[in-house]
Amino acid sequence: MNQLEAFKNIRAFIFDVDGVLTNSRLLVTEEGHLLRSMNTRDGFAIKQAVRFGFQVFIITGGNSNGVVRRLSGLGVSKIYAGIHDKMDPFEEILTLHQLDEDQILYMG
Repeated sequence: MNQLEAFKNIRAFIFDVDGVLTNSRLLVTEEGHLLRSMNTRDGFAIKQAVRFGFQVFIITGGNSNGVVRRLSGLGVSKIYAGIHDKMDPFEEILTLHQLDEDQILYMG
């Protein structure tokens, strides 16, 4: 099986945020707020994936209202924030959305 054939069954994407949708840098404001930088191209790709019928999920250890707001605005199906054991939401996604593991592309 070639690589394109392996991807033809993909119906959903699951992403982590830090180091995947960000560059792993944090900016700290004078008030102690933490700021992350996200690439607009990633945002465009997520919007396109949703537009073409893919489900997009986020499972992240972080818990930032700004990140949740940004990703919700892109059409992300569900955001699991503040998660340390990522297998629980992964299995929930499989069950609730009737997906098999070979139908998901996970980047974390």
